[in-house]
Amino acid sequence: MRIGLLLTGGRSTRMGMPKASLRREGTSLVESVGQAMAPWCDRVIEIGPSYGSGDYTSDAGRGPLAAIDHGWRYAMNVAAPATPVEALVCSVDLPHLESRDLGALYGVDLDGCDAVIPTIAGRSQPLIARYGPAAFVLAGELLEMGERSMMALTKRLNVAWVEIVAPGTVRAFSDVDTPDDAERAGVDLDGNR
Repeated sequence: MRIGLLLTGGRSTRMGMPKASLRREGTSLVESVGQAMAPWCDRVIEIGPSYGSGDYTSDAGRGPLAAIDHGWRYAMNVAAPATPVEALVCSVDLPHLESRDLGALYGVDLDGCDAVIPTIAGRSQPLIARYGPAAFVLAGELLEMGERSMMALTKRLNVAWVEIVAPGTVRAFSDVDTPDDAERAGVDLDGNR
């Protein structure tokens, strides 16, 4: 079973408004990112406040490492009818993401590694990646030790790194953090204030 964990619980302090409710071409980011993930997953679960109309669970706003741990546990205990074998994790702030772009993460088999994580210009993108069960076991252990960093997780995993160079995919994997980023990406800020 492949689950999708759509992370919507960030504080959006630099944006000044929840990113999940931002709209591009009339569609909220929670809807568009969820739609992009859906063909690759048996079930997509929103982790954070409920901005969409699908399955969700609250993450208590403790950061992305805690969110993916919480989402995995929720899937294992409540949402998934079968044991998940992997999860596609996506942050909600990807206004240009389309389903075809995620194919870049599926050219590598998870057999023999714990995660498939893209890099853009040498920067890792752990919040748009595929993770196997070992990653979630480790995430739980790190949280118990007081760790909150996604980098702490990726440093301890056997990762297949995928360099993203195609301009369209680079754009699709680029997030928006500020109002200027959003305006450059064609996000309608006036309709979200």
